[in-house]
Amino acid sequence: MDTQLSKKNQLKLSHWKTTNFNVIIFDISHVNEALTSYKTKAVDGIIGADILLSGKAIIDYSNHYLYLR
Repeated sequence: MDTQLSKKNQLKLSHWKTTNFNVIIFDISHVNEALTSYKTKAVDGIIGADILLSGKAIIDYSNHYLYLR
């Protein structure tokens, strides 16, 4: 699988922001193909544990919210 690395990135979600982290870029079309039978929305990307931990993430699955501090 072809992958690329992007360094020194910035991410801002509402009022939360982080800088200087790496992003791994690769094709996830196979994920979306597998999900078509479930009639779900397409996956655009995956947020890694490094971002979730640095943002002290709280995931509210029942209400579909992601909280970052």
